[in-house]
Amino acid sequence: HTALIADRDVIVSAAGNAARRLLLDRPVSAEVEELLNTRRMVSLTEDDGALPPLCEGAQEDYHAAVIAPILSEGELIGMVALVSQKEDMTLTDQKLAESAAMFLGRQMEN
Repeated sequence: HTALIADRDVIVSAAGNAARRLLLDRPVSAEVEELLNTRRMVSLTEDDGALPPLCEGAQEDYHAAVIAPILSEGELIGMVALVSQKEDMTLTDQKLAESAAMFLGRQMEN
């Protein structure tokens, strides 16, 4: 898996599977911004159809993703995303992304 953290505009942290080089400091795609504006966690797989690009200008190839919005004081401030190149996301992956987003949102409130 690859883990990403982004603010509203740019991917600020990336870990796993050479993600740092490819994704770090790239703008979040308009498609992902639209998903984030729903303010709900989204789980995507190739089986659902074409997957949106995670960021502008990168050719990432992934099979499944979980995208969780980071909310602070009711405002959308970013996202946590877990991405898999080969396998579907599990319920554990979904809960992990959601927990990380909630933690980061609460830390920004303090």
